[in-house]
Amino acid sequence: MSIEDKFQNIFKNRDTKLKFKGCPVQREVEVNCSFEYEGYAIKITVESNGDFIFGRREVELALFDSDNASHLKLNCEVRRFEPLKLTCHIGEIKYTNIAEKITSFLYELAGAKGSPFILNNMNWSREIEVEAERLNIQFSFIGCKVKATLSNGVHKESEAFKLISKLVDDEIFIISCAYSFCRSSLTEWIMKTVLCNEKIVDAHYIDSPAPHRFPNKVNPFRNNGILWNSFLEAVLEKKLSKEEFVERGIFQAISNLCWAKQLNEWTLIQHVAALEGLCKNEIETIFTDSQYRSLRNSILSFLGSFNNDFEKEKITLFKKNIENNKRILNGYNVKWHIRNKFAELNISGFYSRHYKEINDAINMRNKIVHEGWSMKWEKDILQHIQILRNSIYLILAAFFKYQENLYFFGEDLPTQLIEHA
Repeated sequence: MSIEDKFQNIFKNRDTKLKFKGCPVQREVEVNCSFEYEGYAIKITVESNGDFIFGRREVELALFDSDNASHLKLNCEVRRFEPLKLTCHIGEIKYTNIAEKITSFLYELAGAKGSPFILNNMNWSREIEVEAERLNIQFSFIGCKVKATLSNGVHKESEAFKLISKLVDDEIFIISCAYSFCRSSLTEWIMKTVLCNEKIVDAHYIDSPAPHRFPNKVNPFRNNGILWNSFLEAVLEKKLSKEEFVERGIFQAISNLCWAKQLNEWTLIQHVAALEGLCKNEIETIFTDSQYRSLRNSILSFLGSFNNDFEKEKITLFKKNIENNKRILNGYNVKWHIRNKFAELNISGFYSRHYKEINDAINMRNKIVHEGWSMKWEKDILQHIQILRNSIYLILAAFFKYQENLYFFGEDLPTQLIEHA
């Protein structure tokens, strides 16, 4: 049986023989492996005929096999010990083979299949210039898989392959984040396959905690597949890089919006952090650096005249506080940034109606962070979460120029950006 066949057998639930080497003095032994799917996770049962040495204190297990052209390795976590038998959870699988040229990439997304109403079927393209040659990459997102097909094949060891691979990885990162926003729960790739005319060259599986189902009443588009696709298209139309997605706070905000089926102080902290990151991703200062230094030095010099009126140690400590807190002293507070972001995106109407609730949520977060959990809440925590989620929904929709319907958290009827200008 070829190494590629053994790799394929893992995902077809077929028994396969692999190799194992336990302690350093043990020789390689052949073990029989059987596989079983549990959601996105893969359980593996490893059995030996007797020559099987594995310490009970070990928690990780590596299985492998190779020939002249290909190599397969499984990294597993041991869950159960029995005589001549181990039950494990596969955390990672890597398969490599030899190929002349790479023609396409295929990604399976965990979390992209969870409702009969959401039918993923969209196409888009990207261009990249490599060594004075422009290459087209055609993407297709069907079901739970995204395929990226190259207009021309590239050698696996070439610089062109590295550049193209990064561009494709970044595009998958962005579409996965956007999909996570649509479903308010994690979506990420679980299997990446590199192909040469449909022959597997490289494959990388990583287990994912992404849930199959999504919270329908929490996400901004409910189970309306048309709205999901419209938002995904708006995100792709923006043509952001992965770095921009992170620097603008979009990735962090969407990650913090993933619904954890619980409400506590950490839920509030995460939601405020999501809103703050979206609105405060650029450094804004009251004074220029030279103006701030001049003003700071004048203040420090002036404080020196109080040495005879106050304890010297306290004056020294106060000076250090001024010297070490430039970001706070010469910056705007988060509420200023939030107000400006709503104005910048032309959704000030929402802010003017709800700024008090937004500020109340931020103040409660500050109280928790600085004083710990409070027994006295002026509002239920769900009300704070509701206004924060709705603020983030609007900001992201406006940033990506999404003009279709969206649903506020806790609302049954849809709204549109134009209603909040």
